[in-house]
Amino acid sequence: MPLPSDRAEEKTQRGSARDRRADPVALLSTAKAYVGFTDADTTRLRRLYAAVEPHLDAIIDDFYERLLGDPVASRVLTEGPAQIDRLKSSQKTWLRLLLEGPHDAQFAMLQARVGRMHVKVGLEQIYMVTGIQVFREHLIRILLASPPSHDEPSSATIESVDRALAIVLALMLETYRDDYLRKLVETEKSATTRRLAALGEVAASLAHEIRNPLAGISGAIQVLAQDLEADDPRQEILAEVLREIGRLDERVSDLLMYSRPSTPMKTPTRPAELLETTQRLLSGDPLVAGVRLHISAPQDLPPVALDVGQIQQVLVNLILNAVQVLNGEGSIWIDAEAEDLGGLQLTIEDSGPGIRPEDLERIFQPFYTTRSQGTGLGLSISRRLVEAHGGTLEAGRGSRGGARFIIRLPVS
Repeated sequence: MPLPSDRAEEKTQRGSARDRRADPVALLSTAKAYVGFTDADTTRLRRLYAAVEPHLDAIIDDFYERLLGDPVASRVLTEGPAQIDRLKSSQKTWLRLLLEGPHDAQFAMLQARVGRMHVKVGLEQIYMVTGIQVFREHLIRILLASPPSHDEPSSATIESVDRALAIVLALMLETYRDDYLRKLVETEKSATTRRLAALGEVAASLAHEIRNPLAGISGAIQVLAQDLEADDPRQEILAEVLREIGRLDERVSDLLMYSRPSTPMKTPTRPAELLETTQRLLSGDPLVAGVRLHISAPQDLPPVALDVGQIQQVLVNLILNAVQVLNGEGSIWIDAEAEDLGGLQLTIEDSGPGIRPEDLERIFQPFYTTRSQGTGLGLSISRRLVEAHGGTLEAGRGSRGGARFIIRLPVS
């Protein structure tokens, strides 16, 4: 269990951890550089394989005898002899690739797959780490018992074995770390869901208690206004009261939206049509009149399943936030593009001053705002709506120096 002082650092590392998990090759490159693994190591390991090959079956058999002999580790073997035979065949292939190579991107992906399989079947880390040591002992024993086949001392080959196994261990252990972070995020989401459920009950009660009187007050004010002459100076006072009532009603609506978001009603939607419709919605807003909107959405982008109303709400909120930062003058760029692995990416970037680093860490927190008239729920609601689609909403500094928000939505 992490210490309280570790939690903030742990939370900030999750994004980078997810990025690295998506590319095990990057971790392989880092591990190689760190342990000093070179082509000379690959050459030594290939030489060693010639001596190891006749002993492969014996090495694998010993590994599984130890696994089956442990009451905890053996629990992952639930399908009987057929499963063990399959695993032995895979283990033999793994050992051959460890020694023969090449130690390239395919090698890195294989180690990540093996690690994920260990996580999936519930093999504890201790058995993976000590299992690596079992293989090391066999390799070193065979090396020392074999006649020298080259001029280098055996110690050089032992170092190459250690470097290769250290890389394998790093790649596999990363999958356990990923699994821990995933479970941590799921736990936090579960806790957030429970808090929001409680908040929803309070919000629903408040909405009922507040909205009914507000409606009554609004109606009474409008009746009073009708009894006054159009040029009566009190008309402006009553108009201001009605504006404030409307503002309070919007705040109640925001609270309800955040605490009880509706389930997306997804339909196949073309990104170009989505942005064109959003632009039309904003065209009549006087606040947007002085801002230049640059929309880029290729017509050949494939449809994406989404709730048009909800995603439009997110886009409008992000664009209006940018308009307010620009004080009605400047440029906003809205781009749609397909992601490499499928799905849709929407980028909203402005020509404003950007987001301060101290604000960037908190802008998605509920009730956090840098504006005197803001509720601090707009971005929180936007992120929840995007996440309800299985997507992500991230903020940062754009290439033009202003704020940039990126919405990523999956294919389905």
